[in-house]
Amino acid sequence: MPLHKKTFSELTPDELYDLLRVRSQVFVVEQDCVYQDLDMDDKKAIHVWLTEDDKILALARICPAGTHMDNISIGRVISTERGKGYGKQIMVYAIETAAEDLHADIIDIEAQEYAKGFYEKVAFSQSSGRFILDGIPHVRMTWRHPDVMMTERILLRRWHEYDAPSLFRYASDPDVGPRAGWQAHQSIEESREIIRSVFANDTTWAVILRETNEPVGCMGYFTHATSNIPIGENDCEVGYWIGKPHWNKGICTEALRLMIDYCNNVKHFDNIWSDYFTGNPASGRVMEKCGFHDTGRLNRCSHLLGGDKEMVRVMRWTASDKDK
Repeated sequence: MPLHKKTFSELTPDELYDLLRVRSQVFVVEQDCVYQDLDMDDKKAIHVWLTEDDKILALARICPAGTHMDNISIGRVISTERGKGYGKQIMVYAIETAAEDLHADIIDIEAQEYAKGFYEKVAFSQSSGRFILDGIPHVRMTWRHPDVMMTERILLRRWHEYDAPSLFRYASDPDVGPRAGWQAHQSIEESREIIRSVFANDTTWAVILRETNEPVGCMGYFTHATSNIPIGENDCEVGYWIGKPHWNKGICTEALRLMIDYCNNVKHFDNIWSDYFTGNPASGRVMEKCGFHDTGRLNRCSHLLGGDKEMVRVMRWTASDKDK
């Protein structure tokens, strides 16, 4: 049974008609619900469907962030033959499409309340209270990539090229970059290139303020092979920065605690190291709040901006220290 994926402009008239006919049959006729199914979101969405002998067995659409919901979202989910696994198959394909084509870290869905159990089977979890939409009880449900970490206030997710304007807004501040050992960004295009060439890996996250859905800083770790300081083969070195308007608000501490938890409980590193320029004691206080201890070592990192003139103080976190 073939799976299909097309943007709105790629759909043929017959394909569009068939998709809309099935949606009308289920959402309007079968559910006896008069609502505006044909919205402008279809034009921006990726449409996916499953067929057999040209008959549509299941369908869904994936909307980019800021289209139907703040985050990337999946909607208009239909299985025309229940109990045969077609619904789960189209949802898995929709999630894969969102991840591959839109680089989704988080996906939201407005689920009819009775279908909550179905979406839980494809790793969605309820993220809102009950609400009424078009006369039908719904709940918001959210899927998160396994590497996404969050608190009530922030989340850590991968960087995307569309983050470049926000990155430039904070990374162009001369009070931010040099404190962490790098030159302030000079343009949005430079920030975009940094995302492509430096941040595009499995060890770097954007720090997102959930209230605004905006990147306000960066968090990540270096392995033994890439660390700025001598560390063990199964150790890592954590590095981070937060935009100046968000200093002294506890955001950096929250983000670092998430990173420590990930490095300890997911990656299982033996030791977690970090360091800060001696002229930036505020960064050291963040580390101390998160359980790092001063090793007494000073190190020169000449490859960092300012590293040939100022020493860094080396800090270490271990699980055994946490339990003391």
